[in-house]
Amino acid sequence: MLLLILINPVGAGIAWDLAPLEERLRHADLVIVGRIISESDDLQGELLPSKVGTVSVIETLKGQFDRAKLFLVYSDIVGGHYLGQEGIWILNWDERLGAYRCHEKADPEPFDARDHVKQILIHLGP
Repeated sequence: MLLLILINPVGAGIAWDLAPLEERLRHADLVIVGRIISESDDLQGELLPSKVGTVSVIETLKGQFDRAKLFLVYSDIVGGHYLGQEGIWILNWDERLGAYRCHEKADPEPFDARDHVKQILIHLGP
């Protein structure tokens, strides 16, 4: 596993640096506008302490999601994601957990970036 991480960190599910917005949008499974409305305790079985937040979904910008809420797994680190945090969430599906994840270093894009994000998604195509 360590060799896989060193050879291809992104393929191993690790991003050493935060990719530019266009790259994150291109590789996202789901992009939503929403707010974390509740959090659960640490997620069991993770290498890093993690939380599961319930996100109230206002709008789906990319991907298929038609429910009002989703579960989002994120690392429980100082300065990380928090209850009440809102914005445009760029998410990827984690098969191991059966839930969406966001990059630990990535705050959601602000609400006022919605038009900019939509333009990039239109440019990227389906």
